[in-house]
Formats: sequence, structure tokens, C-alpha cells
Amino acid sequence: MFDFRRSEVKNYKGKPAIYVDGVPMSPFFYALTDQPAGNKTWETIPHKSISDFAKIGTKLFQCDVSMENVYFKSGLDVTFAIKQLRGIIDACPDCRVMFRLHVNPPRWWIDEHPSELVAYADAETLKNRYLGVHESFLSDDLKNVSRISFASDIWRDEYTGVVRRFISKLREHEECRALVAIQVANGIYGENHYWASMHHMPDVGETMTAYFRKWLKNKYKTAGNLKKAYGDETVDFDKLRPAGTERNEVDHGIFRDPVKHRAICDYFECQHELTANNIVTFAKVVKEASDGKLLAGAFYGYYFSLFGKAAAGGHLSEEIVLNSGYVDFMCAPQAYGKINREIGGPALSRGIIGSARMHGKLWLDERDQPTHYGTHDPGMIAYPKPESIYNNRAHVLQSFIRGAGMWFYDFGRYCSAGWWDDPECMKENEELKKLTDAMFEREYDAPADALLVFDTKTLLHTAATPDKDPFTDTIANVFVVNAYRSGAAVECIYLSDIFNVDIEKYKAVVFVNCFMTDGRTFDYIENTVKKKCPNVIFFSYPAYTDGQTLTPERTPRICGMEMEEKEFALIPKIKYRGVLAGDGFDISDLYLHKKSYNFGTAPMFCVTDKGVETVACYESGDVAAAVKRDGGVTVRFFAVPPLAPAQISALLSDCGCHIYRRPGCATLCGGGIIEITAVEPETGALTLKNGQKIDYSLERSETAVFDAETGEKFDFTYRYRG
Repeated sequence: MFDFRRSEVKNYKGKPAIYVDGVPMSPFFYALTDQPAGNKTWETIPHKSISDFAKIGTKLFQCDVSMENVYFKSGLDVTFAIKQLRGIIDACPDCRVMFRLHVNPPRWWIDEHPSELVAYADAETLKNRYLGVHESFLSDDLKNVSRISFASDIWRDEYTGVVRRFISKLREHEECRALVAIQVANGIYGENHYWASMHHMPDVGETMTAYFRKWLKNKYKTAGNLKKAYGDETVDFDKLRPAGTERNEVDHGIFRDPVKHRAICDYFECQHELTANNIVTFAKVVKEASDGKLLAGAFYGYYFSLFGKAAAGGHLSEEIVLNSGYVDFMCAPQAYGKINREIGGPALSRGIIGSARMHGKLWLDERDQPTHYGTHDPGMIAYPKPESIYNNRAHVLQSFIRGAGMWFYDFGRYCSAGWWDDPECMKENEELKKLTDAMFEREYDAPADALLVFDTKTLLHTAATPDKDPFTDTIANVFVVNAYRSGAAVECIYLSDIFNVDIEKYKAVVFVNCFMTDGRTFDYIENTVKKKCPNVIFFSYPAYTDGQTLTPERTPRICGMEMEEKEFALIPKIKYRGVLAGDGFDISDLYLHKKSYNFGTAPMFCVTDKGVETVACYESGDVAAAVKRDGGVTVRFFAVPPLAPAQISALLSDCGCHIYRRPGCATLCGGGIIEITAVEPETGALTLKNGQKIDYSLERSETAVFDAETGEKFDFTYRYRG
């Protein structure tokens, strides 16, 4: 028998890090795709790509193992998994490997358990089609096909046992010494999104119905409590079913009444808790079966770039995973969309890394931005080589700047690996490895002056699609990107972590979309945040619901301003004054001309307080944004938030936040470096926090890196030759 090395995640110089046999390792990975043409470590192109990354000093690698590969009607066979390890070991003898282990069952098992499958509220469940040899077993995950219900006890009980046996059987092979981590994968593409939730409405099947009723009994305890919460004397535990096509119904602008539509709120809450608890359950098995020697983690914590589908299939029970002692790391692809991935963008993580770091979880970004070789996916941006190399630099470094790590996810040109099979690309990656290794050895600092706070539970109480709720999800995704373009340094956390953060560190706290605020959180903001931070900023509908009822009267209270609600048929245009005046765009620009947009007749707040400074007005003349100074705190309220980089820069500067560089393209600060980008050739000045000014000159599309203390520019070999 053989055994695993002892691996753990613990603090190293101010940030979470992987330790193997007591030695800390910089979280710089190379990973193969799940696609059949590029997912086998021993085949020619993937093996060469692994070897190329090994040559530049990479020790950490990831590859997929599916139940389709190892679990058959005849039993468990780990041959494929051992071959995966052996292929990497042959390329890098001192490698450390993470398996992405897909715990959803293979097709043969699904066919034998029809009662355990998902049912969709808006479409029939289709049988799985035959997949050709070149198709991934994940190919149809977005479709309304036969998939296991997350609520299935039969699946969960059997497959936790399979994972235990899988880990045990690996110990029969010496290759197991290379394995250090298992990433538990389930749901769409293994990313723990509920099946088909991008386009359909799962899960109303009998398995989920039984689970939902059990969940309700656990939450409400008695029939009397249930009737009171639902405002209905006829409601019964054994008659309630998961919400169906009514999931997008709202009663009051973007909000649904938590009493009238309690069943919808409860179903979403139930689904999200179930998803998170499944991750913890399988992570616990990994830890127990390996005697605590293997790391366990999962795709979880996606918040940005969820295409308006966060309630349907996102990750809204973050506390369960963040507080679990069985989960060592969380991960996600970097945020999609042109606004994130274009030259000059922030290459944003989809997760809220500040909270992950706070809980001692290592965050890992999946860096799947195409190189100049292009991609099979027409929705992904592929640039010519000069722009691609500079953009790669931004995508890699942003993870380490935020105190996280990443892996290169290699789809390649034809889903066969080899995206970086170019001497100049690999030279760049070698230099990035050296730079991130140096950053890893420095004490981590997060120099942000502004704290951006985002809520998950709001999304349980607002419309489930952006056409009926253009605020909750849209504000988050646009504001955060342009905050990174503002020239200021910002940090992001969940509202659920507001109690755990050092408020006094920040010049400004921005409550971006914190519309669901329970009593404890409301009191903490009132009695602690407002007393410890000089500037507090609220957007749109702060504290509009406490999760039990709609509470619009709490919005003026938390802002400390007199207000009244006024109904609008469309999101009104805003005219800004003072430092926020001038060119820019607001949220109305994003929706006014979209045919699918349906704001209805929705209430928005107008400030009526005579003791405020007016910052913006609606076209009607009503005050839409205001500032109130009360003792040591200045509170700012924006019914429609400023979204242009220059406006955000002016807002944060007015709060006393340090501005490193003029707004426009991304500026990222952390880990001892400052990263700036440019679309066109640019000259300017970078102002360090110590007051020193550094003149810079950037080439077209360049990402440049400076030491945050000295201003010294890191000298990369690559130069644009266009």
C-alpha cells in the first residue's frame, strides 16, 4: 500500500496557500480541458503542454476524472485515474496533482434510476442522446435532459461511498503520491450550477418535492409557524411543491412579497442550501477517506457574470461553504463578457475573493481566456498575439494581486490543448511564474481604501431575470468592473461577512445591492459601520426587505434621510451635479432601448430631506441622490448609482480614497504590485500611496506592472512589434 502526501491550506505571509508535506507552494497551476481531444495526460498534445509548463517551473497540475471513466456496471476501476497521474508524473516527476472529480452519475446509472432525476417546470425531460467520441460527457448540461436531482438521497448515499472506495483504491498504486487535491464537481459543467438553469427551470420532480417538504418542516417546525409565514391558514407541509413557472413573479417593483410569494423564496433558499450542503458532504468524504491528507474544494462562490441567472442556478448560500472546515478551496472561471475580458478590462474573478481570504479559503481562478490561436467558442474574445500576450498577463496577475491563485485551462484551438504552444507565449508565462513566485514570498497586502459589499440573499427576494429586475444583478456586474477602472483600489466582500471585516481600514464602504437586510445586519450597519467608517454609500433599495416582509420604511432610516417613494414606468434618466457631473452613463442607458425590458410601474426613492446636499436629480426635478453629513459620518444615497469609471473615481476621491491613476482602463493593486492596462498608447503618471509620482509610457494594449513601494517597473521580455 502507498499513501498520499499531507496537504493543507493555511496562511502563508498573509494569504491562504497550499502546503504539501509542510512546504508552501505558490498556487500557479496548469490544467487540461474536459474535452475528449485534450483531457488525457498521456496523449501527445496534452502531454507536450504539461511538459512545456513543467519546464518553466510549474509543479501544480489539474485534470478531469469522471464517473464515466471509473464507475461501471461491473464496479469501480481506477485505471483511468492512475493513467492520468502517470502521464503528469512522466512529464514532471515532482508534480502535485488535483483531480476534478465529477460525482454526477454516468449515463447507465441514470437510465436505471428514472425516479431520481430532475423534472423541469417549463419543459419535458429529454432522454440523453448518444455522444460521439469527440463530445464531452458535459456537452448537454445546459439542455433539459436526464440528470440526477441534487436532492436524491439514493445518488448521494451511493456516490459518497464510491468516492470513498475510489480514494481507497488509489492507495494501491504508487502514483497516488502525486495526488494532493480533489475538486468535487457536479451540476452544469461540474460547476455546481443546477442542471439546465441557464435556459430552463429545475427542479420540480418528485425527489426534489419530497426534499423541499422535509426542508420546510426543518425550517418552520410547526404547522402554525408555516401558516403564519405564508399568511395562509390552508397551507400544509405535505401539499407544498417547488415553485414552477411563477418564479419570476414580483409584486412591488423588482421585489416579490415575501409573504404572498413565500413559496418561491423558500424554494430558491432550499435549492441553494442543498447545492452548498452537497459540496460540504462530498468534501467531508474526501477528507475522511484520505485521513485528512487530501485537499477538498469545488467550483463555488460565483457572484459576477452569472447572466442574470444567480437565483436559478448560482451560488447563494456562501456561508455554508465558507464556514465549512472540510472545504479548503473554492474556484471559478474568470468573469465572462467583453466588459471583463477586453483589453483594458480588469480580468475580474467571478468570486468574491475578499470573503474567501477572510475565511482562510484559497481561491483559484480558472483562466480560460483564449490565446491568439483562437477557440471553438464564438462567444469568447480572441486577440492577435501581441494583444493576447498582454491580456494573458492581466488575467494571470489579477488572481495573485487579490491574494488568490489560478490555473491555465487549456481548451486549445480544437479542444485538444496547446493554447500556449508558442515560444513567446511560454517565455511570457515563465516570467509570470517568476513574478508570482516572488509575490508569493512577500507579505500580502490589500491596500484598498474602498470596500464594496454585495448581497446574495437579495437575489432570493427579487425578480429572477434582468428584464424584471435591472438593478440587483446589473448594478453588481457593471459597478464592480468600473470600480476597478476608476483608478482606486477596491476590495469586495459578501454582506454576510460585514461582521468579520476591519471597517476602520477603509475610507468608504459601498453597499452595492444590499436590498435584503435582516435586523442584526441593519443594527450593525447603524451602530458599527457608520461609527467606524467616515463614508457610507448606499445604492437604490438598501434594507428594502428583511426577508419576512417588505420594509421600505427602513430605507430612509438606514440612509438617515427623509425620502418618499415615487412610481416610474421606466428607469428615469439622472442628471448629476458637482464632481459627478459630465460624461458618463447610468443604468437607464443599459435598458431603455431594449425591447425585452419590462420595468413595469416600479417605485424608486426621492430624497425629500431639506438638510442634504443634492448630488443628482431625476428629469422630474426630484432628488435622486444626496449627501448627508452627520457628525463623523457622511452618508451618500443614489437611487440610480453612478456607473462610469470617471464618476466612480470622483465619488471615491471625494471620500478620501487614494487614486493611483486617471480612470478609464483597469488599475489593480495588491500583493506588493500595481498593474495597469491601456487600450491605445498612453503616457501618464502613477501616484503611489507614499505620494511618489511615477511617469509611465504604455504601448498599445500593454499591461504594465510596478512595485507598489518603489514604483520600479517589472521588465518583461515581450515587446509589441506592431
